[in-house]
Amino acid sequence: MKKIYLSLLLVFTLTLNASTVIASTGTKITLNHDLQITLIDSENDDLLVSLKELSSVDESFSKISDYLHRIDVNDDKKFKINNSNDGIFIYNISEFRENINRVFPMIESGANLYFYGEDSLIKLVLQHYDDEQTVTKNLKEIDTSLAENNPQYNLISFKDKKLVLNASINVFDLEGTILETPASSFVHSILLNIKSSNESTVSPLNYGSDTIVWNPGDIVDSTYVVNASNQPILRGKLLSQMILFQNTRSDTDPNYDYFYLRNNVETTSYNSGLMKNAEANHILPFPADQLLSWGPSATTTSSLITVGLPWNVSWAFTVSPDTMKITNSGDSATKNIHWKLFKPGIFPFHNTEYTMPSPSRIQPGIAWSSAGSSLAGINVINKAKLEFGTSTYTMQNSRNIRYNY
Repeated sequence: MKKIYLSLLLVFTLTLNASTVIASTGTKITLNHDLQITLIDSENDDLLVSLKELSSVDESFSKISDYLHRIDVNDDKKFKINNSNDGIFIYNISEFRENINRVFPMIESGANLYFYGEDSLIKLVLQHYDDEQTVTKNLKEIDTSLAENNPQYNLISFKDKKLVLNASINVFDLEGTILETPASSFVHSILLNIKSSNESTVSPLNYGSDTIVWNPGDIVDSTYVVNASNQPILRGKLLSQMILFQNTRSDTDPNYDYFYLRNNVETTSYNSGLMKNAEANHILPFPADQLLSWGPSATTTSSLITVGLPWNVSWAFTVSPDTMKITNSGDSATKNIHWKLFKPGIFPFHNTEYTMPSPSRIQPGIAWSSAGSSLAGINVINKAKLEFGTSTYTMQNSRNIRYNY
């Protein structure tokens, strides 16, 4: 997409209370009574037009139509965040290209922030966050030899000084060739995320007093494929939440420390995209660690599944409204556990992958004892297969989790 560089900021402001005094003098829109969104992008003067054009051809815009129907452009060179209660702020990260350090006081303010665009600038923000923020100073992924499983993101979000979203927004042509992601696709993804931000898929039944020691927020891979008019349309999304706990209540072994991971994997299809499967893979990379338990621990077609792990840890999840199948493979010897979710046919097509309902989810878990080296590690690979037209797309959320304690 051709970019036009302007000396002015495009500031789109949406507010849910027309009497609210805000940091910008932008146009306001009444939706309810507690949300205000400000978007700043000085490189894309046609962004508003692109979004409104997409709203008529992308069915997912029905979920966020109220955010769009009265947006006006306001030129405001002096825009700044007055305080963390000013609302939600969306920035093209290129606004900070000449001085990336301007981002960090904004994060420290506790404001709800989204940054999108150049992945190299996003990477600088994440590196600083990992290195400098006290909230994550012990949660570094320090195994650089496995960096290929820690993908580059082009959209991130912070709230209350915490990283709450890592996303890869990818756009393809009709032949499956990847394209540059336009600003309209980033903003569309952000508005969908805002819409669903209060809908958590993590509902623990029993974690006791165990401490969350690693949680990078939502990890998202969204696939857009253009239509006949070359407009990028959302076809599918893979959402992951990887939450690492340490159990100290039951740990009496001087040689090992106890950990477990809850991995939430959810697929959603849009605009004639067809989700065919979802997969999760948990691998313990350190030879001295011992795999204790995992769940689901067997192939099942149950729609409501309870995962039970040692130390009285458990949670339940509903796969989908339809009959689905979860296969499980792996063992304690290989320390490599794999799950696959798909919609089966009736015999003899019981292993054939039919289109899954939207959304569909699996929430596996694994527990292990980590040899007392003050470093716990697990590699997580979540995937989903999406079909659209004649092309197949693989979405992936993967992290090599290293907790240095």
